[in-house]
Amino acid sequence: MKLDLTLGENRADRLYLSGYGFLSLVTRLLGWVKAARETRRATRELMALDDRLLADIGVRREEIEYAVLFGRGCNLPMSADHRQGSIS
Repeated sequence: MKLDLTLGENRADRLYLSGYGFLSLVTRLLGWVKAARETRRATRELMALDDRLLADIGVRREEIEYAVLFGRGCNLPMSADHRQGSIS
């Protein structure tokens, strides 16, 4: 009886693709973990600043998490104080 150790084209492709899918999943997971760590680090660093420094860069304390996640600018949600016109 002869033992065939070759994989054949289709089986080799399936093995490669399934391995690639797993590696892709691991790579995406590691990328997500890295992004989450960087987000927490940036949030922690901004929270350590006093209110005067935050005002200098145009971010209020309650906007820090949003600014870290989505960037600073016109997309920041207005607080109730701004909507009521009590802050100029």
